Amino acid sequence: MLQHLAQYHFPSNVKKHMQVAFNGERCTLVFDVAQLIGAQTICLGVLLYGGARGKNNQLPGEREFCYRNILKPGSELESLTAHLAIMVLVKRITFLSWAFVDRNIESDVDLGGQSVHSGQEINDQEKTVKAEQEEILDSDLLIIWTQSAPCIRPLHVAMTAFNRTLTVGRSAMLSVANSGRMYTELRGKDLPKDRHALLLTQADLKEICGAEHHLHLELILNESSE
Repeated sequence: MLQHLAQYHFPSNVKKHMQVAFNGERCTLVFDVAQLIGAQTICLGVLLYGGARGKNNQLPGEREFCYRNILKPGSELESLTAHLAIMVLVKRITFLSWAFVDRNIESDVDLGGQSVHSGQEINDQEKTVKAEQEEILDSDLLIIWTQSAPCIRPLHVAMTAFNRTLTVGRSAMLSVANSGRMYTELRGKDLPKDRHALLLTQADLKEICGAEHHLHLELILNESSE
């Protein structure tokens, strides 16, 4: 996986897009939301997980947590053969592409359990629901997730998207896709599962970024969810 990323995704200045990550320690990325292409999965960068810092034989490939990376002879990444490569991925999609939400739910009921509305109320509600549906279907979601090479135990990631001044953000505790498996989990799927992904709506992005388009992302990897 590491050789593939270096050769096909980051052929020039590959180390610029990679950073070593240790258990429980923070890593940060910054990217321009406005530059994302709709419906296209983008690799923002690669975390090279090295286990616990300062302990001997803790690199994932050394303790058989995962397979060692197979690199070309003389590769500039030769010192990273025992690290676990984890991609940080992002995709901009429409709301409908992620999930279908039934907005036609009545909330006002009488004592007999039946909906009670006047003709005008029903007409107003239909217009409101239609407007909300159109807004939802036209709106974008930003999906951010991590995906590793297969490894034998689950990895978790605390992911936070925030603004430049650290005053507004969104956080989630997620699982790293493919971790805890010997074979790839996504198998060609375009989108991650809920437990892997941080979802940001247009309202979230507007609140976090404001007039700027740059989103700051913090990731903390952990082999234990506790």
